[in-house]
Amino acid sequence: MDELFGRRLMAGIPVRAQDRVVLYSAQFRDMARDLVLRAASVQVHDSDYAALTRLRQDLAASSRAQIAGTVFPEAEPAFDKALIISPKGRDFARAQIWSAYHSLLEGGELYLIGANDEGIKSIIADAGTLFGRARTLTYKQRHRLGAAQKFEAGASFPAAWGDVPTRIQTRTLDTPLGSIPLGTMPGVFSWQALDDGTAFLLSQALLPGLAEGADVLDVGCGTGVIGCALGRQARSLHLVDVNLLAVECARTSVQLNDLPDARVYPSDVYSDVEGSFDLIVSNPPFHQGFDVSSEAVSRLMAQAPDHLRPGGRLLLVANAFLPYEAALEEHLGNAQVVAQNTRYKVLMGEKR
Repeated sequence: MDELFGRRLMAGIPVRAQDRVVLYSAQFRDMARDLVLRAASVQVHDSDYAALTRLRQDLAASSRAQIAGTVFPEAEPAFDKALIISPKGRDFARAQIWSAYHSLLEGGELYLIGANDEGIKSIIADAGTLFGRARTLTYKQRHRLGAAQKFEAGASFPAAWGDVPTRIQTRTLDTPLGSIPLGTMPGVFSWQALDDGTAFLLSQALLPGLAEGADVLDVGCGTGVIGCALGRQARSLHLVDVNLLAVECARTSVQLNDLPDARVYPSDVYSDVEGSFDLIVSNPPFHQGFDVSSEAVSRLMAQAPDHLRPGGRLLLVANAFLPYEAALEEHLGNAQVVAQNTRYKVLMGEKR
């Protein structure tokens, strides 16, 4: 979403000086600052650990800003207004709408901002399904501001939406390394099925051998499928992700797979990682929000030497057309494509 248009639309939200507001995004820092100046208090939630960290630093001096460390607030009515800025994925948007419904006081108002090509029309319609009615207030440059009001408590979760999306679900996936039970939920990468790239990575015969007796770090762990597949071979296992929903799912996954010593924690690539490892493994993100981004994978490769022991390896899967080999060779050396098909390739570099 274009933040400039978002700020213009947000100016149309009637925020009063006494209002307590919950904001379901830390991505748009100027919008958050604008909101903090207008309301009595603003509590911010997001799945993005890095965005929450940056916003917490930006608003450290404001007593009216509360930057939470969770994706959803407590399911108790406490807010006069809620603001959702269209997230990626309709299921996750429904999770935010469901959370907002339970977080608003009776008479409280939900506002929704986003671009047409990010699904804002569908998100406004979904708010109407739950709240009873929703409408578009403003339309500018293919961006919309929608609104709904909570008239009474006790709405049921719409059956057509499936399972309640704010709860972790349990699924068992068949992988090249066997069946693996996992915790999963909307808002996590490939939450409903095994991603093809991950499956290709797990099909490589060298992978269990690399993990045998090794200290393993799974970066961008998602539901934890790669880490859990290797956990029994590894001496120690760390799983990290910038997505707080993924962290919660991976914690459930290591419990389901009886890996009590595995550590799962939020980290923006290596931001919170300490120690060194024999193997770093990753299916790194290629898309950030709605935009193509290579920033995370660049950091994954560039900073790998700081977290690998001598002779330690970085193993990653990527789309076949992505030119990662030169960067991998620059930062680690002995870079090679260990497997490739028409869609994916598995690359490995070794610390000199």
